[in-house]
Amino acid sequence: MNRRIEAFEAYSAHPLNKKLYFRLTDEERNLCLKFMEDHAALDLYQFADKTNRWYLGAPNKPKNLTHMWALLIQANVAAQGGK
Repeated sequence: MNRRIEAFEAYSAHPLNKKLYFRLTDEERNLCLKFMEDHAALDLYQFADKTNRWYLGAPNKPKNLTHMWALLIQANVAAQGGK
């Protein structure tokens, strides 16, 4: 499995991030998982760049986009050996 996805799903039990994780709807969590699957081949910086531009200028953004973004960035760093 993708290390970013493993890190993202581990946030459901993480003491600091579980509240943020459970604010996301199932649809928003699935959007995050699909985003990580679609960009699995990117390195740390390329993935961060794609994440920063995700939904940029889109008219219909998910309600919890900032929470989604924060968890994706954290999962990206955690997958590269960060904490």
